[in-house]
Amino acid sequence: MPKRARRYVPQSLWVLGWFCLVAAALHWHNPHFWQTAHEGYRKAQAARAAGNLDAAAALMKNVLTQEGDNLGYLLFDAYLKCDLGQLPQAKKRFAQALALVPNHGEALLGMAALHAQAGNCAAAVDNLNRLAVARTDSQARRRMAGIYAQCGDFKAALAILKLLWETPPTEIADLEQLLDMAAAAQDWITIRDLPIDPLLASEDPAVRINAIDTRALALQQLGDAAEAYALYLQAPHAGNLLARAQLAQKLGRYADAAALWSQLLAQDPDRLAWRRAEAFSLLRAGRSTAAEERYRGLLADKVASNGDRVQLAWLLNTEGRYTEAWSILAPLPQPHRSLPILEIQARTAFWAGDMVAAVPLIRALLSRKAEG
Repeated sequence: MPKRARRYVPQSLWVLGWFCLVAAALHWHNPHFWQTAHEGYRKAQAARAAGNLDAAAALMKNVLTQEGDNLGYLLFDAYLKCDLGQLPQAKKRFAQALALVPNHGEALLGMAALHAQAGNCAAAVDNLNRLAVARTDSQARRRMAGIYAQCGDFKAALAILKLLWETPPTEIADLEQLLDMAAAAQDWITIRDLPIDPLLASEDPAVRINAIDTRALALQQLGDAAEAYALYLQAPHAGNLLARAQLAQKLGRYADAAALWSQLLAQDPDRLAWRRAEAFSLLRAGRSTAAEERYRGLLADKVASNGDRVQLAWLLNTEGRYTEAWSILAPLPQPHRSLPILEIQARTAFWAGDMVAAVPLIRALLSRKAEG
C-alpha cells in the first residue's frame, strides 16, 4: 500500500466510527429516524390495527416530526390519541387539521365528538353546523346523529337519520335506531308510520317487545287508546303493566283494569294513586264488596279524597244503605261548592232521613241550579 494511502486509513476509520456512534445515538433516541414518513405511517396503521397503540404512537411521533402539515397524518394521530384516552392531545391534532382545511368534515366530526364527550355541547353543535350535511356519507351522518343525541337534541338527530333513507329502512338495525331516536324525540307520528313488521317478526324477543312498546306508546300519545291497548296485549310484560292498567280503565274495561291494578299494588302496596284506581275499577266492574273494602281502607288510612267519599257513598246508596252513605259524606263542607257533590249530599241526607241537614242542602242545590 502506498504511504499516502496508509496515512488516510486511520482517519477513515475514525470518521466511520464517529458516524456509527452518531447513528447509534440517534437510533437510541428515535429508532424510526431513518424511515420515511409514509413508511412510518403505514407501520403505525398496522400497529393500531393490531391493538399496539403505544407502538403506533411512537411511530406517529416521528412521522409528524417529518411531515407535521399532512392532513391525513394529523387526523390519524388525532383518532389514535382518542384511542389512548389522550383527549387534550387529540383536540390539538384536530385543531391543527382544521387550521389546514377549516371545514374538513372528518376533523369537524372528531372535534365535535370531543366537545360532546366533555359536556361542551354548544361547541359540539357549532362544529356540526359547519358541516355540509348534503355532502356527508352515511357513516358521517350516523356519527352526527349520535353527537346530537349525546347533546340531547334528539329532533336534530332524528332529522339527520331521516336523510339516510329516501324511504323507511327495512334492515332491523336501521329500523331500531330510527325507532329509538324518534321515541327520544317524542315524534309520535314518525313512530306510528314506521313499517315495524321486520321488528315484530324478529326472533329476538327484546327487539319485538321494544317495537311493540314504542309503537303502542306513540298510539297512546296520539289518542288511539284502543289500538295501543290491543298492541300492548300482543306482548304483555312487567314493563308495560302500568300502561295496560291505565288504558284498560280509560277504555272502560274495568274488570281487566282492576286485575292489572292489583298486580301493580302487589309490587307497591302503598302507592295511593294505584289504590284509588283499583277501588274505582272494582266499583265500575260491579265488584261492590271488594270496592267498598278498598274505599274503607283509604278512609282508615286517612288518605281518602272527597272523590273517594263520593264514590263510596254512591255505592252504599245503590245498596239502600243510606245512613252509612250519609256518614261517609257528613264530614264534607255543607253545602259543598262542587255542584255534583252538593247534589249527592242533598239526596243522601234526604234518603237517610236527616231532614235537619237535608232541607238547607236541598235549598242550596235548588238555588245553585237556578243561578245556572
